Amino acid sequence: MHETDASNGWSWFDSPPPDNTRDDALSRAAGACFAGPDGDLLLRHLRSMFVDRRVPPDASDSTLRHVEGQRCAIDYLTRLARPRG
Repeated sequence: MHETDASNGWSWFDSPPPDNTRDDALSRAAGACFAGPDGDLLLRHLRSMFVDRRVPPDASDSTLRHVEGQRCAIDYLTRLARPRG
């Protein structure tokens, strides 16, 4: 561990503050990727595979964290692809 890392303690693990700004170029690219019937089909598939997935009540903590990460990634892509309104 580097000296600067030790002086920060566990603060490196904290999430950065939310950034409500969107990169226009990235939003356009995501919009183009998911536009039209093929993009809609892909987003619906991703949603059904990851967002709508249910885990059993006895799922481990690591499974719950993994599934939540998947859901977060798909939600991010969906929001990024939506046109600003």
